[in-house]
Amino acid sequence: MTYQPEIDTALIREIDEFCAEHGMKPSTFGKAALNDPAFYLNLKNGREVRRATRRKLAEFMAEAKTDAA
Repeated sequence: MTYQPEIDTALIREIDEFCAEHGMKPSTFGKAALNDPAFYLNLKNGREVRRATRRKLAEFMAEAKTDAA
């Protein structure tokens, strides 16, 4: 039996919505938010996200929404 990582579909959906709203590619999002253009693809492949990373993502998205207003 092989290990199958649990995919964080809620976070993927949130990033998809953010990218659509801001006209941004997922790789651009990862680079801008975390300096990691592969973040989104790795997330879709089961990457586990630490609390600190979630905090950085939330701060980035909140700041982008504030800047857009």
